[in-house]
Amino acid sequence: MGKNRNPTVSVIIPTYNRAHLVGRAIRSVLNQTCQDFELIVVDDGSTDNTWQILQSYAASEPRIVLVRNETNVGVATSLNKGLGLAQGEYIAPMDADDVSLSGRLAAQMSFLDEYPEVGVVGCAVQIINARGSLMRVVRPPTMHGLILWALCFSTPLAHPTVVFRRAVVEHVGGYDDALLANQDRDLWQRLSSVTRFANLPDVYFLYGWHPHTVSHRHADVQVRNSAKAGQRMMARILAYEVPFEICYNFRLGRFETVDDALQAARVIHSLYDAFMAKESLSILDKRAIRQDAARRLISLAWRWMYKARMRREFLALACRLNPLLVAKLIVVTAVHRAWRVIACPCQ
Repeated sequence: MGKNRNPTVSVIIPTYNRAHLVGRAIRSVLNQTCQDFELIVVDDGSTDNTWQILQSYAASEPRIVLVRNETNVGVATSLNKGLGLAQGEYIAPMDADDVSLSGRLAAQMSFLDEYPEVGVVGCAVQIINARGSLMRVVRPPTMHGLILWALCFSTPLAHPTVVFRRAVVEHVGGYDDALLANQDRDLWQRLSSVTRFANLPDVYFLYGWHPHTVSHRHADVQVRNSAKAGQRMMARILAYEVPFEICYNFRLGRFETVDDALQAARVIHSLYDAFMAKESLSILDKRAIRQDAARRLISLAWRWMYKARMRREFLALACRLNPLLVAKLIVVTAVHRAWRVIACPCQ
């Protein structure tokens, strides 16, 4: 169907059985303050009336380009199909569950125009439930160095919030079709060696969170793929492979034994030393990484503080990074214990 010739940005929405939500996502794109876009919607073999709804929008809007997969081939393949059709210099992927606030594209494109060294820019998000009710706000790290650091442990760039330069993603081969879920973190890991990242601190995006999202339906696969991407990221930085179970537990945010927690703490410190040696990172980047590394060490130590060996090694590692944060932990722990004695004198 119709196309906007030479648009600056191509918005790509892959969708599967989202007849009740996809219209809201489309309207949020059409209502952008920046109108220099094309909207590519890839129907990934929907079995409900998603396709009919898409056709009704495209009939009155020439900037909408529709693609229909005969069978359900997955998000990564659908995104690559949209990427192959895109005409824009910039690409804005988006899920059919989500809403772009009106100033999103303008703000992110303006940022990329101002900072040509940045290839991917995301933003803060407001989580919404299936009814569209507002929940919590998530503010990811904004600086390149801290985003790189966080990529070792989690996903600090929410994929549906980003705008990226088409050229840099094509340079690394696009999305990995073999991944059922978490193709975004795999992409960020590959892009980390060829471009810089950023997140805008302001909320420009409403992120749908409900039981029918890919994150829910393929939760275990997503966590395992995310852990593998983190493992590859750490291996590139440390020049050795961190055991998968440690990376998996980093992603889950829990360690079941003291030995695993201690091994994780040593990995954090090794990563910290490697990042501090990077000449490409600014003083502000390194200061933020130091703070986050200390916080992660203390979070690991909190559950095992009753173990003398844990206290000694964890606190020694954390003190090298941020002694003030360690002092705060000691004070908080002392107050917590005193309160327990006051509240429960029989224990």
